[in-house]
Amino acid sequence: MPLDHQETQGQSSLEPNETASITPSTYEKEPVASSPSDRNRPPVLNEILQLKNRAKNAEKLLLGFGELKPHEGVLIFNDPSGMEPAVLQVLKCALADLGNPYTVLDVSDATTEPETVPPHLKNHSFIWSSWGMDEAKLPIGDLILKLKESGCRMAYCPGFKADSLDEGGAATEDRHELETRLDRMETRLKNSVGLRIQTSYGTDLKMALKQGKRSWFKELGNIALGGEWGNFPSGEVFTTPDEEKVEGTLVLPFLHRDIIQGQGVDEFVHLTIRGGKIAKIDGGKAADAYREFLKKRSTHETDPLSVINCAEIAFGANSKARTTVVNPEGHYSEVGIPTLEAEKRLGTIHIAFGNSQHGSEGTDGHTYGNTHVDFVIPRQGLTVTSYENAEDFRRQKNGRRLIDQGDLGGLFG
Repeated sequence: MPLDHQETQGQSSLEPNETASITPSTYEKEPVASSPSDRNRPPVLNEILQLKNRAKNAEKLLLGFGELKPHEGVLIFNDPSGMEPAVLQVLKCALADLGNPYTVLDVSDATTEPETVPPHLKNHSFIWSSWGMDEAKLPIGDLILKLKESGCRMAYCPGFKADSLDEGGAATEDRHELETRLDRMETRLKNSVGLRIQTSYGTDLKMALKQGKRSWFKELGNIALGGEWGNFPSGEVFTTPDEEKVEGTLVLPFLHRDIIQGQGVDEFVHLTIRGGKIAKIDGGKAADAYREFLKKRSTHETDPLSVINCAEIAFGANSKARTTVVNPEGHYSEVGIPTLEAEKRLGTIHIAFGNSQHGSEGTDGHTYGNTHVDFVIPRQGLTVTSYENAEDFRRQKNGRRLIDQGDLGGLFG
């Protein structure tokens, strides 16, 4: 959807207030103004203090969520396309302060051979990975199997931003508060047999769930046991829907960063879902980009149709995670917040297509593949209705609104 209203006015049938619905909401925290003392410091000193503060928060993240133990060896997968140099610098400082030995392994989809990775797992028990592995010779599914074999655990963080470690950033979320929030969300969701997802800009999707057969997984980000992996920043509750029973229209105001990295799209991307698979894609240039993405990815899959399979429904729970939109007044092509953070934002949901083998007990679907792309649906204009009886879901009667035009009262009440 266009975010530059002056440039794109008239290209969409939406009213101005509906257009504004996908920009950051008024409940966003305003940035804290710098003090005179901050402004008077030499720039180099400010940079040093910023690095120090970020390193301290990285230590809290590694200890509190990663449950890093004294003297554990840490392996950092450094993919320049997925890791800011500032993040690597912060990690080095944090690990040095903690006294944990670390190794930086430069990796890339194009050059890293599968056989070169496993030997490094033997000498390390914790991995920080910036490697998106979108087209890697070593599929992420195979890497996860190697983790289980070696007893390593992994923080999977492609696109992680250094500023998420600033005070109030997504990576500084309080673990206890997040855990309490996830518990309450899981309580509201666990008895649901189906969801209806609607937005003010055209989404109307009915999604059957396998209640009693597939559970909701609370992704807190704690990575304590060998073979486990999770995301930083963390904070979502997810499951795999009944893959053959997802029907309707899904309208996307943003795409996954692997497709385009803009904070919006030139036109809404309309996905027609039939039998749990994408049957039709409509829209402008962004829709074309997604079609090309699917065409390319399908050639690398054992089952080419796996890339269009509905694989996940999730609710974000991180109160400090940012929306995809960085500059509401800017052009839609400006680079947005990475999907991995935006999908964790409290009040959003995200729906994924592709691989449904999540590696979390009780949540896995039946589709295996190397592609998994999440699409974030922002809180503004979002309504999610839950049904706890199969007949009610079929008739769309007696549902409970978990989210009502962005109001989260039903999700926590």
